[in-house]
Amino acid sequence: MKTIKTAWLITWDWGGNSQAKVDRVAAIINGRRKTAYVKDVVELIYNLSNSTLEELAELSRYRVPQQADVDQNSHIHCGGHPALHGRLVKDLTVREDAEGYEVLEWTELAQWGENSKNEIVIVREPVKRSLKRIIQGSLSSQSNWDDKRKKLIFPERD
Repeated sequence: MKTIKTAWLITWDWGGNSQAKVDRVAAIINGRRKTAYVKDVVELIYNLSNSTLEELAELSRYRVPQQADVDQNSHIHCGGHPALHGRLVKDLTVREDAEGYEVLEWTELAQWGENSKNEIVIVREPVKRSLKRIIQGSLSSQSNWDDKRKKLIFPERD
């Protein structure tokens, strides 16, 4: 089991099965990194997973408008379907379950916002979250949607 006090967690989010990824986790980055650095990494991961070689070459050739947005709570959002979500979390723990699959647990930080009097207030308390990987080994950004059969597929488990 490994626990990290503060880390940037980057995950894939999607609305429907057709854009589901084998791994929801895209990256875990040192929590001391600045938001601008993590934003660049989020954009890189997104582009590597969703662009052709020609599109990547075009992105490297020109100064393109930034694709990722950073909100008031330093949450980074990039893409639409699927999308990447980067955020600073605390108490990130990785452990193995009884079957040998990795389980990730963390606490989302409180969210801040303005109330009707323009005062800064907590709009969401810290929340504990977890996810279990469906494969073993290194992370994968591959889709697990079978376009031919129009259904979600999962890797076979031994």
